[in-house]
Amino acid sequence: MPRQPERAREVADAIAQEIAEGKVGPGGWLSSKPVLANRHSVTVGTVQRALAMLADRGLVDLVPGRGAVLRSAAIRRDSADVTRQEGNWRGFPLSLITAGAKPYSDTAIRDLDATAEIAQWLAVPVGTTVLERNRTQGRVVEGDRQPIQVAITWFTPAIVEQLPVLRKSNTGPGGMYSRMADAGHRLRWEDTVSERAPVDDERVRLDLAPDQHVLLIWRRCYNQEDRILEVTRRAIRADRSPVVYSYG
Repeated sequence: MPRQPERAREVADAIAQEIAEGKVGPGGWLSSKPVLANRHSVTVGTVQRALAMLADRGLVDLVPGRGAVLRSAAIRRDSADVTRQEGNWRGFPLSLITAGAKPYSDTAIRDLDATAEIAQWLAVPVGTTVLERNRTQGRVVEGDRQPIQVAITWFTPAIVEQLPVLRKSNTGPGGMYSRMADAGHRLRWEDTVSERAPVDDERVRLDLAPDQHVLLIWRRCYNQEDRILEVTRRAIRADRSPVVYSYG
């Protein structure tokens, strides 16, 4: 009889073959450990070892308390997706739709006093009341929501006064940048890119493993008068959505 590590390897190979044959689609969940154990006539402990092997091969992600999910192909994110509108879409949703994915976005809106960090990015005094749009955004695969980024935008008081629609969850076709363009602003952006360990809120919202870092992008938006209109901080799961910068 094969020893336990060898049997776990056989089970891992069998599941990997099923994945290769398309029996489990990208982002799909594998059967529970008891079901897999019964199917392959092994113990749950052997299945657990097999799933760990699949995770080491980069085929699945292990989610504590939920099981194993097939690692999804990453969505290519074009850094210039904010510069164009196609139909009702612009920015993050446009990149996902172009890639054949279904986007989702959960948005919370509030006024708050600008911290020193936010005030520096917006070039306003510390304590200035600014509008915040705080979003968890991702894609839907087989009915399962897979978070990709936490995007938080802070607006200067002047642009909020000009565009009260920014206080609404749905700002209309093309989103906030299209509303700014409709109001006569010619927009340009600059990105500051780095990486860091996620804060606790980001770790939970992005469903991150303990050792995962996030790609961090601060995007500042200016108009034709070089006036800052807003700044957005995006914490991104780079394994699901690498950002591509193209140059002419």
